[in-house]
Amino acid sequence: MTLVIRNLTPADTDRLEELNDAAVPAVPPTSAAEFVVLVHECDVALGIADDVDGALVGFLIAFEPGSDYASENYRFFQDRGTDSLYVDRIVVDEEQRGRGIGQRLYDRVFQLARTAGRAEVTCEVNVDPPNPGSLAFHARLGFIEVGRQSTKGGTVRVALLVASARSRLVQWTDPLVGARHAAGITGLDYIRSMIDGTVPPPPIAALMRMAPVAAEIGMTTFECHPDESHYNPIGTVHGGLVCTLLDSVIGCAVHTTLPAGTGYTSIEIKVNYLRPVLASTGTLTAVGTVTKPGRRVAFAEGTVVDSQGRLVATATSTCLVFDLPA
Repeated sequence: MTLVIRNLTPADTDRLEELNDAAVPAVPPTSAAEFVVLVHECDVALGIADDVDGALVGFLIAFEPGSDYASENYRFFQDRGTDSLYVDRIVVDEEQRGRGIGQRLYDRVFQLARTAGRAEVTCEVNVDPPNPGSLAFHARLGFIEVGRQSTKGGTVRVALLVASARSRLVQWTDPLVGARHAAGITGLDYIRSMIDGTVPPPPIAALMRMAPVAAEIGMTTFECHPDESHYNPIGTVHGGLVCTLLDSVIGCAVHTTLPAGTGYTSIEIKVNYLRPVLASTGTLTAVGTVTKPGRRVAFAEGTVVDSQGRLVATATSTCLVFDLPA
């Protein structure tokens, strides 16, 4: 399923209360009526949903500087004197964890912070009652602790976190783990194992912010989330990212046709760039399709569209197929 980020509306408040209640004590209890006020008064109110049925699977609420928001933690960052976008809370449906929902919401917040000229993104995470999972998640996003304070009359203690609006922390797993796994299963099973998280993605996926989201024999679909860190000297996303996305989705489409113990490599690719890509373009969706499979050479093609369905680039490619060493 493709995740869609949208602005929250008053119609979402019952679902917000449901998600929020399930996350207590990591976030404070908040009624649907209180969410009506909160969504109205905040500066950023984002929901994330499956495009199939529109079910809200997470949300994020944030405040710009200068608000009258009566939060002790918001006041800490205001008194600190830096220009920041403050994340009041982020909540993800417990049953939907592992889909990158929190990452997607924060990606949008960092983009909004940069667009508004903010230097930092700030938030807090409970340390008493403890919330080690959230602390680890925020550390992976590049947040650092700048202080601690007790709130709610001393019943809650929080770590106060800051991340530069223009920074990225890239982490990856040993690439040989996935490569060894790939040698013993079919190409289709391998790609599907990456999609369901059984096998870690290759390091290039984290660097380029792309991942496979669907696979069948002869076809794969990738999503990519370009940002400013992918820009070239003339102020657009580098064409190399789009080319890498196409090379990856096409190569993986070829891989879905291959039996266990068989590998491939690109020997030729031709890319047509039809539309520039910016950080504001949003999610890129790439589809790779095998046009002629083969035991030694395979031919395939690919397309990339933006978040509005507009064609960004196309490619054709030739891949060499070979037996992997025993």
